[in-house]
Amino acid sequence: MIQVFTVTSDQFIVQTEAGLKLSLGDIAFEAGLNRVLVSENDIITYGFGGNLAVDEVENVGGYFDFTVSGLPVAGQSVQVVVPLLEQMPRIPVYRKLTSTGWQDFVKDENNSVESAAGAEGYCPPPGDPVYQPGLNQGHWCIQLTIEDGGPNDNDGTANNSITNPGGVARFLTDVSVTSSGGGGGATNPLLLVLSLFVLLCFRNIKHLERQAA
Repeated sequence: MIQVFTVTSDQFIVQTEAGLKLSLGDIAFEAGLNRVLVSENDIITYGFGGNLAVDEVENVGGYFDFTVSGLPVAGQSVQVVVPLLEQMPRIPVYRKLTSTGWQDFVKDENNSVESAAGAEGYCPPPGDPVYQPGLNQGHWCIQLTIEDGGPNDNDGTANNSITNPGGVARFLTDVSVTSSGGGGGATNPLLLVLSLFVLLCFRNIKHLERQAA
């Protein structure tokens, strides 16, 4: 276990499987922090030589920079539980930092993202059956299954160690559209513009007719 904040308590603890070791990731270490929670400025300053741009997707609940070591089998997948600082937004996505920039967490047979309701600062342990597939609005807890040397391990090598700086973000593409099947929904902006154009043309025609009369 390792603390999200510097202050020691039984709240906001990152957890992994028994027998494995959690420690600070490179960014948190270089920033001189005693916690896995890092700021956007820490990432820009210390992440991969300081050449990274800010993620275009809005972070919600904090950035976490941790390393899991002591894996008994190189290449195995391990579970890590992270407590968020805020509940998950409506359309959440887990974003991770790589040497080339930000990307979505890659999900496959060896890598997955799950969440649990939990409570502020408190999460069920790794492997608890309450974790549900995907990220769910309103949940406080994330469970990441990460493959050593896989697409979500920053060193890209099966070396009995995993590094995964990242956090939950809110998709900016949360927009409403009108369905083709009728019923409720938001009005298509293009239809509003076309309707206004037709109305203006009709009014101009009527005005010209009155002038010619």
